[in-house]
Amino acid sequence: MHSSSQHHIEACAVLELWKKNKTINKKAEDEIRYRASFWQMVLERLFRITLMLSKNSLGFRGHLEGFTEDYNGNFLSHVQLLSNYDSVMKQILEMPSGSIRYLSPTTQNELIHCLGKKLLNDLIANINSSPFYPLMLDITQDITKRDQLSVIIRHVHIVRNVNQEPTHFKIKETFLGFYELKDHSAEGMTNQVLMLLKEAHIPIEKCYRQGYDGANVMSGVYSGVQTRIKQIQPNAENYASKTLQKQEIDLEEATEVLKYVREKLNYIRNSYEQTKLEAEKLARKWDIETNFQSKRQPVKKRHFDELASDHRFQNREQLFKMNVFYFVLDKFSVQIEQRFSEMQTVKNLFCFLEPKNIINLPDTDILEMCENVSKKYLKVISPLFSNQFLQAVSLLKTDLTSKMLIKQFSDLLLTKYSCLESEFSEIYTVLMLFFTLPVTVASVERSFSKLKIIKDYKRNSIGQSRLKELAILAIEHKEAAQMDLKELICSFANAKARRKNFK
Repeated sequence: MHSSSQHHIEACAVLELWKKNKTINKKAEDEIRYRASFWQMVLERLFRITLMLSKNSLGFRGHLEGFTEDYNGNFLSHVQLLSNYDSVMKQILEMPSGSIRYLSPTTQNELIHCLGKKLLNDLIANINSSPFYPLMLDITQDITKRDQLSVIIRHVHIVRNVNQEPTHFKIKETFLGFYELKDHSAEGMTNQVLMLLKEAHIPIEKCYRQGYDGANVMSGVYSGVQTRIKQIQPNAENYASKTLQKQEIDLEEATEVLKYVREKLNYIRNSYEQTKLEAEKLARKWDIETNFQSKRQPVKKRHFDELASDHRFQNREQLFKMNVFYFVLDKFSVQIEQRFSEMQTVKNLFCFLEPKNIINLPDTDILEMCENVSKKYLKVISPLFSNQFLQAVSLLKTDLTSKMLIKQFSDLLLTKYSCLESEFSEIYTVLMLFFTLPVTVASVERSFSKLKIIKDYKRNSIGQSRLKELAILAIEHKEAAQMDLKELICSFANAKARRKNFK
């Protein structure tokens, strides 16, 4: 009978297996899924190792690379260390020689490139979400005597809580990488800066202010980089200073610091004897001679037709007092006045934001100051700003004190009247513009420290692209730690799909 035949019994067995989803196709699919999941876990661990080494500015490769070598580099050493506690990495190391394990130097470079590119795109997206940004640049030489251009952009965002209510303004200075300087002229530098902004899709129209140090080729008022960029974007002026080193300092704090510095310098200049006594105490503590060495008074030869002899200081202390003490302090005072005069001008333009002025000045004066700001920044601030500001002041006036800073005033406006954000949109725009204005290029100079760590005498042959990506991962390490590695694994898998099935 058919029901008892061998073919019928085998068919029934196949049917039962099919019902239980235990077919050959199912086993093959499970094997594919397992291998895909395995290689995704491998890539996740390799990305984590790469990110950790990059964040800490550590080298990747060793002198002799191989798992049998004692000094095979940080990357392979961490893979070996992880294999002692992780079964996935242990399987990788147990693969026979010649197997694809994605541990080669080429793959390491590709992992760095994926991380650096992803982080840079995220940073650029954050910059473009802000309505304004200032451009801060500086140049230094690396260990191979190549000039590296460091680019940092400052931007401000409104931080929101879980309910999407604004809480405070956050000032961020974002590092965009090192770029080898090809042309040292002001025109060449300007073209290179404009080109890198174009490649990053960062519009120059949003550039409000520039930040440079005292180098003439960059901050020159006639043909420097700042002047050439200002011709393209008139609001991109330069008044930053490298002497104010606090990262989130704003114009209000900066001008107060400068006022204190001027007063302190004048006090020291008028207190020579007191300064001398303090120096003598310090010298005795260090067992240093406290007396000025005396020498024979030189006399200049006088010719028969001269009516008077030249003036000579009577002792070495008078010479020090005039040629060193007064000279240095006067030089400081003059430089402060020259470097920060424009900063004071801009601060005066926004002085109506200071709570002490809001309390003391009449509404007519505040209204006039608001109109001046609207006229200067006509493209981004509408004439409605004046009325909006007076309305906000009328609501907050009882909560203000004369000792409050502009930052405290802005946070109070955000937290107490967050529901009026749409009605006070012009006020928020002005506050973001004010906090965006740079007063320091310290962040640019701090990036040079990372340059010297990453490109040292042991890694002086590092390529420009790799240097840029490692520097971004090291300097912007907080943002790098928040990246979604699943996207990176997918992008890497798409590039390597011919070798391994990652999906």
